[in-house]
Amino acid sequence: MNRFALLIILVFIGALPAMGADTWEAFLTQRDAFDVARDGRYIWLTTAGGVLRWDTEGTGSDADRYEVFLPQDGLGAVKVVSVAVDRHHSKWFAHSAPDAGVSVLDSAGNWSIVSSFDGLGLAPGKGVNVVHASGDSIWIGTGSGATLFEDGERRILLTEDDDGILSDNIFAIETFDGEVWLGTERGLSRFDLHGVRNYTSQTDSLPNNQINALAVDPSGKLWVGTAKGIGWIVDNEVVPAEGFASLEQLNIRDISFEVDSLGEIIPWFATNNGPYRKTTRLAQQVNSGDPIGAPEETNAILVDSTGAVWFANGDRWLF
Repeated sequence: MNRFALLIILVFIGALPAMGADTWEAFLTQRDAFDVARDGRYIWLTTAGGVLRWDTEGTGSDADRYEVFLPQDGLGAVKVVSVAVDRHHSKWFAHSAPDAGVSVLDSAGNWSIVSSFDGLGLAPGKGVNVVHASGDSIWIGTGSGATLFEDGERRILLTEDDDGILSDNIFAIETFDGEVWLGTERGLSRFDLHGVRNYTSQTDSLPNNQINALAVDPSGKLWVGTAKGIGWIVDNEVVPAEGFASLEQLNIRDISFEVDSLGEIIPWFATNNGPYRKTTRLAQQVNSGDPIGAPEETNAILVDSTGAVWFANGDRWLF
């Protein structure tokens, strides 16, 4: 397959402790990438032009190490905006196209589609924004609410009218201490056995009501990424995130965490101004050993189990 047919933009960073520096490796393509996940040796990325599987243990040229999946292979639609890997190693791919639903690739290589016919709460003309896996549970956030699937069956459907969540347009999902947190364009909703509680910038300490990212760090703290900075959830309350004033005007699109050799938790952020490590933008050196050039929009970020950091970038190349 021709290298330039690849429809993803990815940058890999691997720390070199002996040298005290980072090594950047760029895999350059020509369309936006939206999300990234790892399952064993493979990195899975979602793009405006299908799904990419990158073989981290492969050898030879780049063309020998990736495979692109398109509708003719079993994918429900060509634009894929989110990916989640469940504990059975099935991959769930969200399609933002109206009525397309979610494509599922199981560990045996079989494709299937989850749609409104299967219980997905997907109103006519609406698309899927995000998928989130937690054990046997798969939460799917759409333009018409959030649906929980377990063992292939719908267990819960949450909507604004029936359950009181802030909005049916769900952009981020995180499960935490038996609760599910839903990020919307109107704020944050928390659902548990007792019902729904909502959080907004008007009533709580959210920096903004546009919630794009939710992530639990290794210490058990929930981070909230908004269109203007970040916040924390402590004892089910929103508190300002200390030490991150430089991110206040940035659109935080994704959050992941590195744990260094001393046990320090280091947050990484995907933003409209490129990738950030803690509060430092990582696209500002052009004449060093880091070939990263000017900042690009970063849509997703993953710190994998090996400590490597993967970026899914939009708009243009990232060097």
